[in-house]
Amino acid sequence: MKLKSIIYSLTTVLLASCVGENLVFSGPDSANNLTFDRRLLSVAFDESPQIVLRNNGEVLDLENGDFNVLFSSSDTSFLQIDQTGKITIKEAGIGETVDVSVSFAPKAETEIDDSEVPEPITDDITIGAVTISEAEARGIDNIDEIVANGYEPKISINENFREIDINTTNQLKLTAIFQGIKREVIENTVFNWNSSNTDVLTISNDGVITPISLGETTISVSTEFEGETFDFEKNLIVGGETAEEEPEEEPQPTKEVLAFGDLQTNSQYVVNGEFEIFTENGKSFITLSDDFDTRNGRSQVPDLTIYLSNSTTSNGGDAQLIAAPETGLATFGAQTFEIPDDININDFQNVLLFCRRFGVRVGFGVITR
Repeated sequence: MKLKSIIYSLTTVLLASCVGENLVFSGPDSANNLTFDRRLLSVAFDESPQIVLRNNGEVLDLENGDFNVLFSSSDTSFLQIDQTGKITIKEAGIGETVDVSVSFAPKAETEIDDSEVPEPITDDITIGAVTISEAEARGIDNIDEIVANGYEPKISINENFREIDINTTNQLKLTAIFQGIKREVIENTVFNWNSSNTDVLTISNDGVITPISLGETTISVSTEFEGETFDFEKNLIVGGETAEEEPEEEPQPTKEVLAFGDLQTNSQYVVNGEFEIFTENGKSFITLSDDFDTRNGRSQVPDLTIYLSNSTTSNGGDAQLIAAPETGLATFGAQTFEIPDDININDFQNVLLFCRRFGVRVGFGVITR
């Protein structure tokens, strides 16, 4: 699922090209970008998210402006949305997909004709047992099952030994952990422990093991949660020595996508491509797609730089420099740059392409998380 972006005009914007020419875009052809700030595959029935509208990355003031902003739901029996964008969901709607829309109407005191009214935006949201974003959904195969049923609650045993020495004088104790549908640890869980062969081994209500004789047994642990019984089993051998299970091979660090977006122009230069912000091996990076290009025919942007910014037009304020010619930034093609550890990407709303030599913007991309 992808949110739909509508190109339209709310205000007159003055765009300066990298060579000093001023291009004025006004009316319905203005290069403004209105989006929802959420990319959600599903929303949990027990959450009440709020949809926020952004224009070129900036949060819109819904009260002050030329338009009345009207939110609506295609099925209010399952999903309701008020005029601030706050969503209320009914549990009975799990598995249902509802369209959430926003439309615009000129205020009575404004002089705006029909051609200047932005088109409505619609996004479909599935009601689920858990909230899943587009970024989280990458690499998940059983999306429909997870949306409908959540992550399966489960018990696990922390200790990894499989064989104990009958002559041990050390107290051996098993501990269990219970995780709910959202993989959160459920505290104060009461566990029931049992040994299938008490002639070999017994276990107390606290998980303390007492070996009796040589042999094998199955240890089971169970708990009750919301009217259901959940259990877990572990085989144990009582022998002449305690054997540790072979440690599992440590998983290799995996890439985690934090944010992404499309790049677009706000200058005379044609800007194409996408960006992705991700973490890997404890470091953060920004990568540009294969079709990234800021050239206009044969013309190259001089001294192209990339910033993280809260403005689509300025690298002032708290904007942070991410890439420049001296760090290997090219005007086209796939490339990846490390983001310094002291930069928190959650503090920024946009990726800004900037012409440092002339001090003007070339293009931007709204950061979607």
